[in-house]
Amino acid sequence: MKTFIYIIFFTLISINCFSQNIDISGFVNDNINKIYLQKQDGISEPDSCIISQDKKFKFSVNCNKYEYFRLYSNWQKSLLLIVSQDDNIVINFDNTNPQNSIVKGSPKTEYYIKINKTISDLYSKYSTNTNEFHQHLNKSLSKIIKKNASQPANLLLTTILDINSDFQLFELIAQNADTNTNPMAKDLQNRVISYKKTLLNQPFPEIKAPDTLGNIISTKSINKDTNLVIFWAGCNQESVKYMLKIKEKYNNNSNIDIYAYSFDGNRDIWQKAIKQIDIKAIHVSNLKYFDTPEAKLFYITSLPVIFWIDKDGKILKKEKF
Repeated sequence: MKTFIYIIFFTLISINCFSQNIDISGFVNDNINKIYLQKQDGISEPDSCIISQDKKFKFSVNCNKYEYFRLYSNWQKSLLLIVSQDDNIVINFDNTNPQNSIVKGSPKTEYYIKINKTISDLYSKYSTNTNEFHQHLNKSLSKIIKKNASQPANLLLTTILDINSDFQLFELIAQNADTNTNPMAKDLQNRVISYKKTLLNQPFPEIKAPDTLGNIISTKSINKDTNLVIFWAGCNQESVKYMLKIKEKYNNNSNIDIYAYSFDGNRDIWQKAIKQIDIKAIHVSNLKYFDTPEAKLFYITSLPVIFWIDKDGKILKKEKF
């Protein structure tokens, strides 16, 4: 689960409060000359420390309620520290794999390492079965998060989890996030509220987009007993294969309407793909790839995605490939 290990730290936000100095010291298990500590606020330069002959290092940092720091000797291999005012941190730093470092005196960092290891272990065990991985991930992390609801590291999980597969975790984290101390929490809560609109039995949010002639067509124009809203792209081969299967199965079914929203960015590629699949559907696209409100509303990160909708406009089923 490398995505979690190498989180985009610059999205992290420090919390303003009265500050105090915190010591971060320890040992390294490798023959390196220098180690760096950088506050993850997007503007701070890294501090450096020369490793002593007995492989020790020490930093002193000014800390608010809690802050995010990154400890590293190599930019690509680093350890995230969530430092609080009451911490007195001692680290046995593993330079080969920083995620195997041993941290004492920083409960928030120790918790972060624990959930990171849980994810890594589950991924190693179930990497060949995505559905099984997410099932065990939800079960394991739910227990941990419920016992540690206020931990800021929970919010970091949402940068690597899939809201479509792990929505229960998103909701659990959002319910317990403190919006008074971390602005990331409010953003997460808004995401959860938005995503709930796309759950089963909810009214399908209306989409309006231009067809191949430039006419704005709404999803309200599909009103058969069963309707499909398909998010696809002509430049995506899996989408094209799926559309050909849909054509084979439903093209002659007069009881089904299809609204095909393309995430193509090139008109020629889109129109060529429409001719290739030759399916009876309302074809629309904003030709902006994923830079559209629809991609954000439905949290579409891969294609195709299909919504089955009844005649009253309610979501019957959602499929993601």
